[in-house]
Amino acid sequence: MTLLASYRGSSASYSSCWSAIWSPRRFRRSSPNIVAAILIFVVASALAAWLGRTLSSILGDTPTGKLAATALPVLVMAIAVFMILNQLRIATDIVVITYAALLGAVALGMALAFGLGGRDVAARMLEDAYRSGQEARAQYRGKIYQRSAGSTTVRPDGERRPAGT
Repeated sequence: MTLLASYRGSSASYSSCWSAIWSPRRFRRSSPNIVAAILIFVVASALAAWLGRTLSSILGDTPTGKLAATALPVLVMAIAVFMILNQLRIATDIVVITYAALLGAVALGMALAFGLGGRDVAARMLEDAYRSGQEARAQYRGKIYQRSAGSTTVRPDGERRPAGT
């Protein structure tokens, strides 16, 4: 008998708690947020599917193409989940903190991967850029240039004279 009474008591408190959470007034106030959350989900799903198809067709079966065609739709849907949770006002502080932490972690991971993994490539790129700049500088110093009509001509000895003289 005691078990039955405790069950009835918990059932009554459960129904009163449920009505406090989903009262008609609260539902009417939050229905625009629910509609917006559904709209965010639909748009994000369509965008993620389109990105996946587009990247697969552009990049093909290359390893980069497979990675991009998989990672970008996942990224779009992850951002959509954060937007939906924020729109529904579900633990907004936790959602914002988690979103910022994940973006920071991704940025740090990419910076480390590029910095450590691409060190040799970055050094070659800088050397090539420096070398081409030096070659352009040498060509500039050895030739006569005329900017436009009526402008100054730069001669190899560095002397400036009006154009046409």
